[in-house]
Amino acid sequence: MTLQVQDEDRLSYTVRLMEHLVVPTFVIDPACRVIIWNRACERLTGVKASEVIGTKEQWRAFYTAPRPCLADLIALGRTEEITRSTTNMITPARTPCSPTASASEAGSKCPGSVPAST
Repeated sequence: MTLQVQDEDRLSYTVRLMEHLVVPTFVIDPACRVIIWNRACERLTGVKASEVIGTKEQWRAFYTAPRPCLADLIALGRTEEITRSTTNMITPARTPCSPTASASEAGSKCPGSVPAST
């Protein structure tokens, strides 16, 4: 078996593995064309692999108008835009177990918490 055949076998195995992951996954090439859109991604987004593979339309699964996805920004080397575009989107969650929660919010729901005195 030649080295080229071994590489092709590994690539084929890798593609099959990614297609069957339970984690929604898509892969783009350096030109931002979708080359893998797995079944979990189909279930999550409702967009069939056949609709996006070979296209640059991965945005359709996440946005209502064309715009780059995180993977596009990375593939295009535009990583400085990642911080700019996500800064206003990410806010700390205020859940009963978050560090910002009051003792009465936490109650006895959180591991290691001490119930608030009444």
